[in-house]
Amino acid sequence: MKVLLTIPVPALLIIAALNGCKSESDSGISGYVSPVPLINQIQAADHIVVVSTFRHTPGVSHYAGFSMTMTGAEMNTIIRSISSLRAPRYNGPTVLNDCLYDRELQFYHGTNELGTADLGYCLVSCDGVDYHAPEVFRSLYHRIARESGEED
Repeated sequence: MKVLLTIPVPALLIIAALNGCKSESDSGISGYVSPVPLINQIQAADHIVVVSTFRHTPGVSHYAGFSMTMTGAEMNTIIRSISSLRAPRYNGPTVLNDCLYDRELQFYHGTNELGTADLGYCLVSCDGVDYHAPEVFRSLYHRIARESGEED
């Protein structure tokens, strides 16, 4: 019995050494997902319009009609932040969250909408994937709430 327990360990070490112990990123399969389709679409943006996701919902407060436009350095910061978003790649179902996406970032070049991202106080959703909101997005969220009168 003792011989049977000692044989598998050296065999596993030899197999691991022959395979080179590749990580997921070494084999071309990333352990993370990023919003590549959206990143590619919004590179040509010249302005971002922020609107409420409830703007077409009857009976919602007057805050739902608030919109804001960003250009220049502020817009570029948002685009760079989207480009840096990373989320772990899961093989299982997505965990439901309690973060409400109540703002939509619409990226435009002239009058052509290039793409959108949903913004909540703690998450950003791009291409159907939830990303933890970095400080740039949390600050933007609170700024929108202050300027719309939702937050004092």
